[in-house]
Amino acid sequence: MYQEFYGFTERPFSETADPDFLYLSPKHREGLAHLEYSILDGKGFTVLCGDVGTGKTTLCKAIIERLSSDKILFVHILYSRLTFQEFLLELTDQLGLSIKRREKWDLLKSMKKHLMDLHKQNKKVVVILDEAQDVEPSVLEEIRLFSNIEAEKEKLIQIILVGQPQLMDILKRPDMIQIRQRISGYYYLKPLTLEETKEYISYRLSRVQDKPSVRFTSDAVALIYKATKGVPRMINLLCDFSIMEAFVDEVWTINSEHVKRAVAELNDPQLSLEIDDEQEGGEEEKEALVAPQPGFPMVGEEKKVEVEVQQEPREGKKRSIWDVLCFWRRK
Repeated sequence: MYQEFYGFTERPFSETADPDFLYLSPKHREGLAHLEYSILDGKGFTVLCGDVGTGKTTLCKAIIERLSSDKILFVHILYSRLTFQEFLLELTDQLGLSIKRREKWDLLKSMKKHLMDLHKQNKKVVVILDEAQDVEPSVLEEIRLFSNIEAEKEKLIQIILVGQPQLMDILKRPDMIQIRQRISGYYYLKPLTLEETKEYISYRLSRVQDKPSVRFTSDAVALIYKATKGVPRMINLLCDFSIMEAFVDEVWTINSEHVKRAVAELNDPQLSLEIDDEQEGGEEEKEALVAPQPGFPMVGEEKKVEVEVQQEPREGKKRSIWDVLCFWRRK
């Protein structure tokens, strides 16, 4: 709704995992490098772990976009509550393999033959198993046995386990020792720092506006970081609602008041915001010092923008997001 008002080409803080909006913080850059090295070096098992919303799936989509070719075939399984037979069926479907008999033994034989054929064509298959903490341990063990299929010098299939911190606890279990011994690399994706949060917000805004007209003050960014603890998914959610609050006020600078109102509007237990007394004082709010992307001035840099807005007649009280939404739909 605010996209047209601010002239955005698309929403800057969509919750969709879009590789086009991938902000490569040092952590994400390192995680991407780990995945790329594991795939190109033919490692059997690799683990990518991190809290909810830290960008694991976005990173996986980015590596698929970067390396996918006629020589590297990816299978990305997003739903992990599967039996081993369902896992095999998902593999055959995504690889375009037509099998008439779909019992487990038939699937195993057909898949082994298909993997051998691909290897002869100098092709490799990489399976990314998302939300791997939800995979039954017995299924993980069967996947390990299945991954034993190998040519003379290399594995015919590579497995990347992607999951939340519970996955690490599962892999530490005594009965997981065999799969644990097969894992060649671990990477834990941590939330963003305050400085990375500033750069993240600036980067996403730069992707949707030709000229940097919409900006966040430094106090607003600090509150966003405090409320979200640097988790990108929660940053997106809070920034989206904060822009909506600024849209209600018909202003182009998002300040700490907009962020506070957005937190209250969302009423999400994952957003924790305790306002310090110093932040409540009468000192004028500081402009943001977010590092710009190439070709963009500082996000906090003053820019005189004269915008003629046809305002809805007001009746002496502040409009809510709901009021604006109803008005916008009537238009």
